[in-house]
Amino acid sequence: MQTVALTVGYGTVGQQMLEMHHSVPVGVGLIGKVAASGKSILRANLVGDPDHRMNPLLPATKGELAVPIKLGEEVLGVLDVQSDQTGALTENDQLVLEGLCGQVAVAIEGTILRQEMESRLRELNVLQRQMTREGWRDYHEHRPDTAGYQYSQTGVQSLERGVWPQTNGRAVKANGKGRVIAVAVRP
Repeated sequence: MQTVALTVGYGTVGQQMLEMHHSVPVGVGLIGKVAASGKSILRANLVGDPDHRMNPLLPATKGELAVPIKLGEEVLGVLDVQSDQTGALTENDQLVLEGLCGQVAVAIEGTILRQEMESRLRELNVLQRQMTREGWRDYHEHRPDTAGYQYSQTGVQSLERGVWPQTNGRAVKANGKGRVIAVAVRP
């Protein structure tokens, strides 16, 4: 990660920052330092703070709390809270937000795992369909006299070409090629 990009913003200013694609280089400013170190930073009073980067859209900022959203040692993002009052943000706020960020990280991990699982399941379904098609094609090439199969509660019976069960004329044809793909065996 080279930069920390704003992905969610609150209020009008947050929306403006999103539209501007606001981002901060990793290691620069409070947010960048948290992204680099994986450790929270609380500044109850930003007056004269060398790490604070003034944002022209937030000129009244007097305090800031930046908390990493981490999975293990990997920083996924940073939750940044700013206050327009000196001393308003406290260590208690930091503890609460660190707990919240831990829960957010677990939720993100769950979402990532679910998406990976769904993607793999789609891949497996494609492979299964492909293998089934190939298997039937190979089987049919080795048994050209078999035209189909009749399924019943007692089992599966192969049907030879030209020999069909009594169907009352209800064979189902596919693709307009005249091949029978299904036959109803019960009226």
